[in-house]
Amino acid sequence: MTEQELNDKFVRMVGGVKKADRLQQIWNMSYPHYKKTREEDFREKAKAEGYTDKQIEFFLKLP
Repeated sequence: MTEQELNDKFVRMVGGVKKADRLQQIWNMSYPHYKKTREEDFREKAKAEGYTDKQIEFFLKLP
């Protein structure tokens, strides 16, 4: 599967370009702090906005 095909699949999975872009924004606003890694901070913020574990995992595996 090409990078573009993976990206298209991800956009469909999360429910459109706006939701995919929002997940990227959440990632960009996530930082390691205190006892949390950047990934843990991201997961917490994304879940608070209604993203599923499956959607979050897919995002983190994108190239």
